[in-house]
Amino acid sequence: MSFLAEHEAHREGAPQRDAKPHDPDFTIPVQQARSKPALAFTEDQAAILAGLPKKAASYLVTLWKRGMPERIKVAALKGQNPFPEATFRPAHVAYNLLMGGGFTKAALRTAFQECLGWGESSAYSQVSITWRVFCALGIAVEDGCRLVPHPNLGAQNVSST
Repeated sequence: MSFLAEHEAHREGAPQRDAKPHDPDFTIPVQQARSKPALAFTEDQAAILAGLPKKAASYLVTLWKRGMPERIKVAALKGQNPFPEATFRPAHVAYNLLMGGGFTKAALRTAFQECLGWGESSAYSQVSITWRVFCALGIAVEDGCRLVPHPNLGAQNVSST
């Protein structure tokens, strides 16, 4: 006897399950999905996000949600790196380079490859994101082809917007 024949024979001898009513008004309640409350952006924040590429804007929103602008202010006054190495590894590496006098895109890409063990393409895309986010946060400014610490870093210049 084939497997299919055994299955058919078993089904014929099996008791029938209670069928659901065929009433057209019978509905099964569906649990509503919980939506996360949307982060309300100020006009300044919306303007900053509008000027950034999608991935840089997403990363910046993550930093805002985690209260990083305030942590950056406090850490800068103490001379510490505000980005935890465990959660913000690329930003941690970039901030160390920034406080060492600044960096070029090529130097940051090399640091990502050496410190984080990344390939060239991963490092290249993260350089662009980090560059834009550091400028948007107000912790760095462009000086020619270099990103250098904002002159007032440690004061009240870090953008919490």
